Amino acid sequence: SWSISLLLFAKLIQFQPNWSQSKQSGLLALKYFSVGALLLGLSLAYLSYSAKGILVSDCIQAFNPNHPLSLVAIIMMMLSFCIFSGLWPFHKWLLS
Repeated sequence: SWSISLLLFAKLIQFQPNWSQSKQSGLLALKYFSVGALLLGLSLAYLSYSAKGILVSDCIQAFNPNHPLSLVAIIMMMLSFCIFSGLWPFHKWLLS
């Protein structure tokens, strides 16, 4: 639901169709929100696959910090949170 609300937010940025900066800012937001949604989806898919369930408690119990793919999934999840909250790439958001 977080991803869907951010995609709607990107469309809201493009509200002024005759203003080119609005369109460029909306496309930039859409690009980064899509990347964040993809990273979050892949990390959650891997964690739920490795836990053989979709509950958070199952994922926590099955998490193995010694397995490299588990660490990659956690890093992807943290990166998606940074993208969704506007922390990364801040220089692109600031210029837009």
